[in-house]
Amino acid sequence: GSDPSPPAPPADPEPNSGGSERAPADTARSCQLVKEFKRVRNKNAMLHRIAEVSLRSPKEQVETVIYPVVGGVKGRTDLIDEHKARSRAYEREKRKVFRSPTPTTTEPG
Repeated sequence: GSDPSPPAPPADPEPNSGGSERAPADTARSCQLVKEFKRVRNKNAMLHRIAEVSLRSPKEQVETVIYPVVGGVKGRTDLIDEHKARSRAYEREKRKVFRSPTPTTTEPG
């Protein structure tokens, strides 16, 4: 018979990781960030529905007209959590950009 195929080579390490494995703290932090960032889908459609129901029933209580459109307590909580997560991600990215060294350019001479 024929020889079995050689084992597959190990997976490449993550780019820019220097070949080292992630520390447990990094993995835990990544998991925490993923949990924090629950993406709420169809926010534009939700906003449109809120506008419609509020115009149809302007004197009704927000709790009876708008809360059901956003998915009750869970929907509102998810919206708030997403906003907080996006704000933190934006701040981290902003710090990263402003802390990185500015590239040097050579002027034509």
